[in-house]
Amino acid sequence: MTEVAAGSTRAVAGVGLTALLAAAARAVETGRPDVPARDEYAAHFVRAAPACADWPLPPQEVSDCDADPL
Repeated sequence: MTEVAAGSTRAVAGVGLTALLAAAARAVETGRPDVPARDEYAAHFVRAAPACADWPLPPQEVSDCDADPL
């Protein structure tokens, strides 16, 4: 993953950001009751990146999750 210093926090860029976005989507879907597949590690992967630590991952934290799951 490519990391770029951005002030006092570290921002993720490039393919690393793509991987984190995909993992965040998997984490949100894992928390839904009707999910066909679960990825129990996705949320841990996203939370391990300091720049993404405050991203909403449980479905109840995502606005309009039922209207637009991704």
